[in-house]
Amino acid sequence: MNAPCHPCRHHRRHDHGRNRGGALPSFPKGTSYHDARQSLIGLGYEPVTLPRADKCYEGDERCQGRPEMSSCSGTGLAYCNFTWRSKRDMLIEITTIGEGINKVHAIRCRANCN
Repeated sequence: MNAPCHPCRHHRRHDHGRNRGGALPSFPKGTSYHDARQSLIGLGYEPVTLPRADKCYEGDERCQGRPEMSSCSGTGLAYCNFTWRSKRDMLIEITTIGEGINKVHAIRCRANCN
């Protein structure tokens, strides 16, 4: 059985049980962003396009057709960040890792967490 993906340790102040906007979603380790994205939509989350988001370059499969992409690194482990809003206005950020089929690496609350 796969372990759930949880926020990084240094983001524990956003404890699941205390979020005004509800609990953070969680996904089994190794979940593709494609699958996580479909789950978020099913849970009523909406993609958020940030005004200062990085540009998604043509051919970059990590962000093509994903207006919620806020940033993607061009080197290293190919991290990307995607921003979503819950029905209760909680803003979350999903961090993925990997090129091609990027996998969910971390989930954290960015706003309206308490």
